[in-house]
Amino acid sequence: MKSREQREQDKRRWQAKSEDMYDELYEWRQQHPEASFDEIANQVTPRRQELMGKLLAELACQHGQGEEVEGLACEECGQPLVYKGKPQRGVEHLEGETKLRRAYYHCPHCKGGIFPLDRRLKLVKHSWSPETIAQAVQLGIQIPSYPRAATSFERLTRMAISKSSLQKLVCEYGERLVDIQAQEADAMLTVPADVEEGEAWRAIPEPDSEEMAVAMDGGMVNIRGEGWKEVKIVAVSAGGKRGGGG
Repeated sequence: MKSREQREQDKRRWQAKSEDMYDELYEWRQQHPEASFDEIANQVTPRRQELMGKLLAELACQHGQGEEVEGLACEECGQPLVYKGKPQRGVEHLEGETKLRRAYYHCPHCKGGIFPLDRRLKLVKHSWSPETIAQAVQLGIQIPSYPRAATSFERLTRMAISKSSLQKLVCEYGERLVDIQAQEADAMLTVPADVEEGEAWRAIPEPDSEEMAVAMDGGMVNIRGEGWKEVKIVAVSAGGKRGGGG
């Protein structure tokens, strides 16, 4: 933890940076009296993201850069890990891009290693933060074109992402979602341990009719920028008896 004196020094430094940003934006506005609201915002956003990125780095390392006093052991082989300095990594967040220096511990036997601070901050291997990845994947799923989804993401967040990177994220995290859904489905079919044999543990849904009809069809749709994609449609409906002719 920082001392009170260091904290006050940091506070004065951040106040000075905020004042510099304000003066810069004020001067720009003086020179552009006819600027629209969006044009003004376009000047504010990148400066704010730059300033917030630096603040994020300072707050992320407020409790240290992941240095461990006690010896760490490899999770794979149990051998002691060796401290190998503080490599730098970038982290992109909707609030701003930042860079972190954090302690790295290496296993000479397994050739692997860990970054304790990354684990503490719940960062992943990608340069984007988990929340940023979630936003990108959501757009990648909702918009049926990776180029269009990547463009929309950049317009909304002012963060660049390529269509190939977005596609990889959707595939990677989509597979995880499928696994979660499969686990949830298994849980729904598994009888709880506290339910006695023969006891009803959930209501069985009643069909809408004694006769149910299932229809399935498919076709090909040409998606701009991606080519032809197969589309399948399934319809389930309640059947009924037709009246006889007179």
